[in-house]
Amino acid sequence: MIHLKRLLFTAVFPLMIYSCSKLPEEDLRRNLENKLTENKDFLVLESSNEITETLVFYPGGLVDPHSYLAWQDQLVSLRPELRIVTVKMPSNLAVLNAQKGAHLFDHYPNSEKWIFAGHSLGGAMATSIVAKNQDKIDALVYLAAYPANDALQAYNRSVLSIYATNDGLTTLEDIEERKALLPSPFVMQDSLDFPENMNGRTLYFEIKGGNHAQFGNYGEQNGDLAATISRENQQGQVVFLINAFINRL
Repeated sequence: MIHLKRLLFTAVFPLMIYSCSKLPEEDLRRNLENKLTENKDFLVLESSNEITETLVFYPGGLVDPHSYLAWQDQLVSLRPELRIVTVKMPSNLAVLNAQKGAHLFDHYPNSEKWIFAGHSLGGAMATSIVAKNQDKIDALVYLAAYPANDALQAYNRSVLSIYATNDGLTTLEDIEERKALLPSPFVMQDSLDFPENMNGRTLYFEIKGGNHAQFGNYGEQNGDLAATISRENQQGQVVFLINAFINRL
């Protein structure tokens, strides 16, 4: 009987967790300008152009991976040589399989640039895969995220940390307290204020008026603060920054 209870718990627990996940407010797969390919493990968004760069994205904790398609589609349209692969995590929790994105290195051997990125918990988990593949990954992008340890303190490539003033979950204090865990900080004064040499640097950009949930399209989130800018404005800044950042790698 005990064995049966454990078996039932193992089967039901992921479903319970998944049912708590935040889903997109609408079907973002409609009206995409670029091609979306989906299987049980990944969402792949790409143009019809020759692809030379790959951005691997880890969703936030308990956030459905489709929730980021709106701004990802804008980024691919702006940068058609870039494919974005969003990793589907067990029960929508990247902490359960942080190294899953490593499978993509063999799948796309001709990619000339590799960028890993993540929102919130997804960003923290992306840190671990970058730490284990520092020679392969050109950059890391945080959206309202920070590392759990100092594994990337000596990373000699580039990190971009985008965060928001009205974020009630990844607060300004959280970002400030973790700066010592990452490569040398460079605080950007505006969206074009990139240092001449980005190697071994962590670039910090603050979105004024943005919040935690508006990095995706899944509605409000408990504990978050109200944004004073639109979601379109916030995500537009994310798209512009990531594109400009990759241009300089």
